[in-house]
Amino acid sequence: MSRQSGYENYAPMGSWVAPKHTETSDKDPSGNRAKHVLRTGTVPHAWAHPLGKDGSGFYQTHARNSQGNIFYRTSEDGTRVLFSYRDSYQIGSLFLVRKGKTTRRVYLTLGDKPYSVTTAGHMNMCRGAVPKDAVHWDVLKVVSGYNTKPTRAEHVKNVAFLASEYEATVAKLAKAKSEYTLNWRLRDAVKQRHAALDYAKFFNVKTPVLAPLPTITSSRRAKACAFDAVTKARREAAIERRRAEYAQEDANRKKSLPEKIAAWRLGQAVGYLNLDHTLLRLTEANGSPHVETTQGVKVPVNGQAGAARLFHFLKALYEAKREYIRNGHTQHIGNFSVDSFKPETLHDAATPPEYGEYVLTAGCHVIKWSEIEAIAPAVLACEVQQIPNHKHTPHNPDTMQTVCETCGAEIQYVSATDTWK
Repeated sequence: MSRQSGYENYAPMGSWVAPKHTETSDKDPSGNRAKHVLRTGTVPHAWAHPLGKDGSGFYQTHARNSQGNIFYRTSEDGTRVLFSYRDSYQIGSLFLVRKGKTTRRVYLTLGDKPYSVTTAGHMNMCRGAVPKDAVHWDVLKVVSGYNTKPTRAEHVKNVAFLASEYEATVAKLAKAKSEYTLNWRLRDAVKQRHAALDYAKFFNVKTPVLAPLPTITSSRRAKACAFDAVTKARREAAIERRRAEYAQEDANRKKSLPEKIAAWRLGQAVGYLNLDHTLLRLTEANGSPHVETTQGVKVPVNGQAGAARLFHFLKALYEAKREYIRNGHTQHIGNFSVDSFKPETLHDAATPPEYGEYVLTAGCHVIKWSEIEAIAPAVLACEVQQIPNHKHTPHNPDTMQTVCETCGAEIQYVSATDTWK
């Protein structure tokens, strides 16, 4: 994209430099290869801001986006036309109209209903690209014939379209009940009435006969305010009813929670338990013991990523009053990684902070140490005691008593033999 001036194939005309030909040579003002494939949001801006005598604007007389679904071209009479998807669907046109000794730049954008969501976006970008102080209307016909400047026939149709839009807004204003809708429809009606009259005057078309602008009386505005008050009261009452229903459902859930937890520990299916901390139970899967959580996750008891090995590791940390936070070395439990094992913070704002019991965090699971201790005897009873041809490897060689990283057994360093047993 370039905004430089000096393109030799352009000649001055009005407020911008109009092209001599429909398609320009494939060179930019600097003599380099011209760029005619622009970003989607840039194409409407390039269409709406042609190269001016002061060097501002876009030198391209035609451009498109990479998908080819929004593009513009310059017709033989100098009209710049913006298209969406196909040549027969014009969504914007830019041309010059001479008024006395001055020449005005006129923008017409499609105001009819779009045929797709993407085209609706293109139309919004087209309107947004038009300068705020420009002569601009949303109309039904933006071009005439083969994408040239609209003729008197198109202007007549556009005036009728603007008049119909005004009449439709007036009809909606008559049915408006809320004060917000009243103000909104009245503002649109004023704008559309001025648009229809100004368009007819600008293009010397017969002025349409428009219904007078409705007047909002004080009694109707008071009625609209009363309607808003009733609507607000109903909405607030509905919100309170929903809150009461949610509170009752939560109370019923909490009331039945102990019974569901007891049934779940016995191996029954009770559905999802919405708990602050995860609970554990011993179960069997694929013929081997597993630990299952209230969130439906099962991890094996034995193995390097088993619950038994992790318990020995956590027990050593707990007895040493130490914390674990994953940083480099990772402790695994099933398909999960242990994020941390440390005291739970109860009150961050307190000075010093207050801490509770140790909590294991692994993914979305938050498990209290008391829950781990409660299931530990059952887990250890299922633990495989010996691993053949196995040499104990400490998790942390700096301590004189720790757990084996492979089997999870408690081991300690024997200095006389320089081994771990």
